[in-house]
Formats: sequence, structure tokens, C-alpha cells
Amino acid sequence: MLGVVKSVEVVTLDVGTGLTSLGTNLTKGQNIANCVPFLTQQNVGNTYQPDRWMMDVYFNSGQVVVERTNTGSRIICTVVVVEFDPNKVRVQQKSFSVPNAASTNVTLDYAITDGKAAMVHHYRMATGTATQARYWALRRYFNGTTQVTLVRETGGGTTLAGNLYVFESLDGAFTTQNITLSMAAGVASDTDTISEVDLSKSWIVPCSLYSERNHAEAEDSFVFVRFQSSTAVQANRRGSVSAAVLSSQVVEHHDDTHVDHGQFDFGSTDPADRDHQDALPDAVDADYSAPIVTIRDGMIECPSTYSATDYYKYFARCWYSPTVSGIRGYRQNGSEAGILRWQSIEFAPAPGYYFAGYVKELGSPVTRTVRAYHRNTGEMLGETTSSGVGGYYYLETTYSGAHYVLCLDDLTGDTFNLLGYDLMIPTTISGG
Repeated sequence: MLGVVKSVEVVTLDVGTGLTSLGTNLTKGQNIANCVPFLTQQNVGNTYQPDRWMMDVYFNSGQVVVERTNTGSRIICTVVVVEFDPNKVRVQQKSFSVPNAASTNVTLDYAITDGKAAMVHHYRMATGTATQARYWALRRYFNGTTQVTLVRETGGGTTLAGNLYVFESLDGAFTTQNITLSMAAGVASDTDTISEVDLSKSWIVPCSLYSERNHAEAEDSFVFVRFQSSTAVQANRRGSVSAAVLSSQVVEHHDDTHVDHGQFDFGSTDPADRDHQDALPDAVDADYSAPIVTIRDGMIECPSTYSATDYYKYFARCWYSPTVSGIRGYRQNGSEAGILRWQSIEFAPAPGYYFAGYVKELGSPVTRTVRAYHRNTGEMLGETTSSGVGGYYYLETTYSGAHYVLCLDDLTGDTFNLLGYDLMIPTTISGG
């Protein structure tokens, strides 16, 4: 069954010391108004200052751009740009600023339908350099159908600025469930119950975080998130001095999208520059597949013996191997243990083109099977059944080039040969 994604592009942006921003051209002709970016990153410099490693992600003149406030370390970013079909998914892109206050509401341009929308956000510490997690941790959630609330424990004289991206199914091709994982001081784990999902078609949007941590240590606020089962999502952390709350959505697809799940287990005896690679059950289609983790920015759950000066050890970026038969996780330093949950999402391609016409037998409209094939490879790209009322058929395909189209005879009545047309070029779907 055809899906809702027109393209996926995975790019690497190496933000060197001295740079506050870096962008690269997108290469697949994307309409950026329909795109949502996801981020993982690797902190190469020996830094824990959030104004150096916190990255906003946005689009500008056909480029995807990452931006931070202050330099002083090298950050390598993997950005996954997912382009949705606007006929099937509405994307809303909103910028925001959260000043020295505990929360800010962002009003959406369009009301969402509950159970069909999800969101991701990226941001930087625009003013101030405070390292406390309660200053940089920013949780997001839908506040009804017309607003997004962004909340942190306090501002501490700092301002956070960034962009959020809401993506909403218009036809039910995917459904969503909101999740909240809350851990009070002294509690290191929480589970949120969800309605049962098919794990082979479901994924967790990278979770956002609220923290009361008043220090730079990450053991309280770098959290491991996973599906505990098809009916529960679980969060774990190594430390529990302060309270932490996470929010996000579970997305379940109802098309041919397929999701694989796994985790990178970084060991305390790993060498520096540790590159993990997990094999996937099957090679994925790079044009439609996304390596996305379950927690913001690729933060790794760390041991409780964490040192405040070692933030750089607890980030990992995630991408595919060159053969797209494996998924890779890379962190800069290997002297501490930690885990990161990955998701490989192979989206079902959105239909971008169609054939339409009528099937008649001896002048009368009939119900018949119609199939379209890629002319060069013979792959079947679409199938439909004509209407017995008027003989009309409408068949969607993802391929813009030459097809051959076949109409099958039925199994009753007079016997006829296949009806075929060669070198058929489909029509572009309006708005596609």
C-alpha cells in the first residue's frame, strides 16, 4: 500500500570550532514547506556547555541549516530530512522563543485532529551560558488542538530559541498517541501505557525533556526510551537526584511502512571514537528510510558515576552504512558505558503520479483488474479495479517514467486476451 513520504535525505554537517551555523543544499527537489528534520549529533570537543552543543535545525533557501549560539567545540550533526506528501500530511513549521520563564505557548496555524498529529522541535540557548539542565531542558506537548506548550523548570536568565515541526495525517495513513514519562526525585524509571500498536509499523518521535536538575551532570537528564511492549513505552535513567518529565508521541503507520528497532550498547572499555554498527534484517531503500532515535539529539543514557565535565561522551549520531544494510552509531569517547535506542523507519513511498481511464467490453463498462508496471524493471507499481458502473479506474504510482499498463480479463463469460498499453507516462498528482 502506498504511503505518505515523498523523500528522505540524510545529511552530515560538521560544525567546526569557530562556526555557529552550517547548512547544505538538499538534493531531491524537496518542497521545504512539507519537510520535517530529525537530529542526532556527536560532540567532538571536550565541552559540556549547552550553548555550544544545543542545535536549532531549520530550512533556508533550499538548505537545511543547524545553528548554535557559541563556538568552542566541534559538533558533527546527522540531520534526517523527511518530506511528506502534502495531499496526505499537513506540516506546520513554527519558530519560537522561550525567555526567562517557565513556559511559552505557540499557536498553530491550523487546528490539529487529536490522534493524527505528532511533532519534533530543535532549539539553541540563544542567551546565557548556564549549564544546569533545568535551564536547557525544554519539554513540548499539545495543549488542546490549537497550541503547543513549551515548558522548562526555569530560565535562569537564559533564552531558548528554535523551531518546531508538526506533522499530521489527513487521511488516517498514520495515527498517533501522546506519551508522558514522569520520574520524581528518587525515581529512575517510568512506564506509560498505550493502546496496542504493531511494533513493526510504529516508532517513537524523539522525546523532549523537562528537568529540575540544578547541575551540569547528565545522569538525571540523559534518558533511555524504548517500547517495553506493544502496549507500553518505558524510560530509564541512571541518576534520580531531581525530577524529570518526558513527552512525545508514538506514530503507527497503516500502510507498507516498516520499522526495525535496536540499541547501541556502548561499553566502558570501548576505544575512543567508537563506531557501532548493527545489521538490519534487510537492506533499506535510502530514498525513503530514516535512522531516528527515541530521545532528542542522540543523548546516551549514562552511568551514575558521570562527571560534570564529560558531556561530550554522551552524544551519538546515527546513520546508515553505505550499503544501507546496517545502521551505525558513533560517539567520540569510549571511557564510559551508555545505551541509545535506534529506529530504522522505511517509509512506504507516497504516490506522486497516476493513470486514469475507462474499461469497456463490447462497448459496456466492466469491472476489471488494472495493473501498472515499471517498463525497465518489470516491477508492478500499482493495481486497482475499474468500476462496473462506468468502467472508470484510477491508479497511483510513485514512478514518473515509462510504464506498461495491463487490463486483465475476468474468469467468467467470454475469454479475451490481456489488454495492454506500452510506454505510458503517468500524470502528476496535483500538489504532489
